[in-house]
Amino acid sequence: MPTVLAGEYWGQTAYGAQRLASDGNEVCSQRWAGLFSDVSALTWCGDSGYGSDCNDGELRLTLLRSPLYLANEFGSVKAFDKQRFHPRSDQGERSFRFAFAAGDAQQRRQMIEAEAMAFHEAPALLPFNPSGEGEPVRPALRLDNPAIQVTAFKKKEDAGSYIIRLYETTEQAGSAVLSVPMLGLTLSCEFKGFEVKTVLLENYTLTELTGLMV
Repeated sequence: MPTVLAGEYWGQTAYGAQRLASDGNEVCSQRWAGLFSDVSALTWCGDSGYGSDCNDGELRLTLLRSPLYLANEFGSVKAFDKQRFHPRSDQGERSFRFAFAAGDAQQRRQMIEAEAMAFHEAPALLPFNPSGEGEPVRPALRLDNPAIQVTAFKKKEDAGSYIIRLYETTEQAGSAVLSVPMLGLTLSCEFKGFEVKTVLLENYTLTELTGLMV
C-alpha cells in the first residue's frame, strides 16, 4: 500500500502499542498497525497474520511464508531429513481478511483499538423469535470514550461480585465514564497512558480498586 505519508510506524502489543522499525525489515504486531504522520494516518487490522514492514511510506503485509516447520538445527542435531518431503509453513488454502482506514492521525489512534477488537471478535448468533412485548433489555456496560476498552468483565473468584478491567489504548492521559445501564450505575475514571484499572461491581455499587484484583 503506497502512501504519501512521512511518519512513524506503530503496532499493537499486549496492553499497549509500540513504534516499529520502518526501514523495510519485517516486524510483528498483534491486531493492528499503522503509519502515522503529524496530521494523517493509514491503519490496518487483520486476522490473517502478524508480519509486515514499512519503508519510504509504503506498507507491506506479509501473506505467505516458505520456511519449514521446526527447521532449526543445533550443532549436529538435524531437525529434518533432507531426503524426505516436509510440508512448508503456508502450504494449502489460505484466506486473508484486512480492514483499512485513513484519516486524522489523532482520531485514527483513538479508534483503531476498538475497530481491531470488533474485526477480530465476530458476534455470536443465537436463533430466537421475540414477541416484541415488554421492555428492551438495557446494555450491561457502556463507556463514553472509544480510547478506553473493557478487557475483562467476570465474576470475582472469591465472592459474588464482579470485576471489570479497563485499559487506556493511546498512551495519552484521558477520562471515561463507565456505566451499568441495567442497574443505573455510573463511575468516572481518570487514566494515564496505557493505564489498566480495575473496577469492582458489588452490592449495586461501582468502586475503583488499586492494583489488579482477580
